[in-house]
Amino acid sequence: METLEKRNDLVGRLLGICRKTSIFVRLIILSCTLLMIPSCLLIFLTFHVYTSDLFKTTLQLFKNNNLLIGSSISHVLKQNEQFLYEIYSDEELTGALIELYRLENNPEEDLSDKKEILRDQINSRLYHYYTDGDSLIRSIQIITEYDQFSPVSTYGNMAGAWIPDISAFRDSDIYQKTIRASGTPVWFDPPQFYNTFYHQTMFNTPLVDTFVLARSIPSYQVNSSLGIIVINLDMKSLLKNVDASTLTSDSNLLLMGSQPLWSFNVNIEGPTLASDDPVMEQVKGREEGDIEAVIRGEACELTFLRITGTDMYLINLAYRDRLFERPLMLRRFSFLVLAVSLIIAVFIAYIITVSIVSPLNRLKNTMQTASRGNLEVEYEDPAGDEVGILGQKYNEMIADLKSLIQETYVSELNKRHLEMLKKEAELNAFQMQINPHFLYNTLDMIRWKAIAEEQGDGEVSHMIKQFSDLLRLGIKKNSVIVPFSEELSHVDAYLAIINLRYSEPIQLTVDLPFDPGGVTIAKLSLQPLVENSVIHGFDSTPAEISHKRIAISGFIEQNLIHILVEDNGIGMTQEQMEALNRELKDRVHTQGGIGVFNVNERLKLYFGDDCGLHYQSSPLGGTGIEMLLPRQSQEQEI
Repeated sequence: METLEKRNDLVGRLLGICRKTSIFVRLIILSCTLLMIPSCLLIFLTFHVYTSDLFKTTLQLFKNNNLLIGSSISHVLKQNEQFLYEIYSDEELTGALIELYRLENNPEEDLSDKKEILRDQINSRLYHYYTDGDSLIRSIQIITEYDQFSPVSTYGNMAGAWIPDISAFRDSDIYQKTIRASGTPVWFDPPQFYNTFYHQTMFNTPLVDTFVLARSIPSYQVNSSLGIIVINLDMKSLLKNVDASTLTSDSNLLLMGSQPLWSFNVNIEGPTLASDDPVMEQVKGREEGDIEAVIRGEACELTFLRITGTDMYLINLAYRDRLFERPLMLRRFSFLVLAVSLIIAVFIAYIITVSIVSPLNRLKNTMQTASRGNLEVEYEDPAGDEVGILGQKYNEMIADLKSLIQETYVSELNKRHLEMLKKEAELNAFQMQINPHFLYNTLDMIRWKAIAEEQGDGEVSHMIKQFSDLLRLGIKKNSVIVPFSEELSHVDAYLAIINLRYSEPIQLTVDLPFDPGGVTIAKLSLQPLVENSVIHGFDSTPAEISHKRIAISGFIEQNLIHILVEDNGIGMTQEQMEALNRELKDRVHTQGGIGVFNVNERLKLYFGDDCGLHYQSSPLGGTGIEMLLPRQSQEQEI
């Protein structure tokens, strides 16, 4: 629990430090961290895997080279062993040796002439093999307990080599080891027989740089060895013919016998090895393998392969530092590339960070300016990235805020204006209601006086009655929201008076999709619209219009009731209609009568901004006014 608290405390402190650091610095650090850590891990793992694989591959390459070259050398040696077997199997040659052996072991007779004939026969046979053999052969000899034989033709031509100190040779390791091998081929490297074999044709000139292949000649007929056959092979010619093109200059491939015999590298840059080096003790007696060794103070990798049938080894040496030189160069190059990449990454991170932080700072400054009350400052950024979009949305928000403030301000002004209109209307209504019975009684006395004068209910008394009814409806004391049916009655009373002055009365048609008694409307809202049609549609023309008609219709759409008041009067132009609609929309009266404008204002006051009036052309030929009312209007007292 305590450990968890310490961990959380550490994380909290680190987060605190980060929050105190600017976003710019944090983004730079994040970019460098994201680049450096994976890159270093990748370089380390790559270097480790690469060096491990390279080391294994190099060792395997050395071993393959050893096998390839060793196989090539073994092939040549096997060919010469086969050639030696042909000599060993020559019945003429072995027959002469057996006969000579018997003569040498028969001291009772003087057979010197016969012995000489046998010697010439053996020498001649060796000469035959010498001339027909491989070009690598420098000499073919047979050494017995009593003599030595070298290639000499029947004409006395000599070739090959001879041994000056034959007694010493019989005591040498070459002779004794070959005799003990009992017919098995035995190979010897040059250091084992220095100054042993000499050219027959060149006085005191020893054979050098040769391999010796020897084999004893056992005979069951005499129950003893007849001697040994010795072939000298030119070492340089043999090894120069070996294909060593696969070798590299980083290593040194040696042929080791009792002494270092040969290096297959033309340009030797690798380490060398002496026969008495302690590492040779680990090599001798083994067929093949690899060893980590220190040679003359340098760490080396050594792979070896024994040449089949010999005591010679192919040894491939290489300095460990040289093997890892290229990986080390690769690692240094990788870190150099990493450093350059880091510089480029820091530059790119700087550019990208600035591209993020700079617009954020400008947006922050713009917001701070707006927070101090200056809403005229906008965020300007032509870029279409997330910050640019955020800035655009901020500008839209500020624009909406300014619009909301403006609408709120205008709404408050309109509200106060409507309150004044309402109070004014209430005052007018109150003034109109002062002593209404006095007005009705006076009109009633005038009507009865007219009836008395006309001796009945005439035209004048009828007009007075219609006017009295109209006033009674207009100044009736009740709520300002009335049923639609009451407004229709008001229109009927108004037209009854107006039609008294026309020779042809105005025809009123009403076609509504609802019960007029179930829909409420602001008081005195319908009669001013009909009056507007009468004044501007019929009375504005010099000649009386025939078949005057006013139609009141409606339809219901969604949550609104549409009431249409249309006439077949003279109508108006499109420009006049658009100007009047702008006044109604902007709620600013500049021209014409105030009746329609006041109706529009009262409708919006009582029912909301979705309601009101709108001018339009009428299919009847004149002008139409559309009134919008809420669908679920309920009568209310105000």
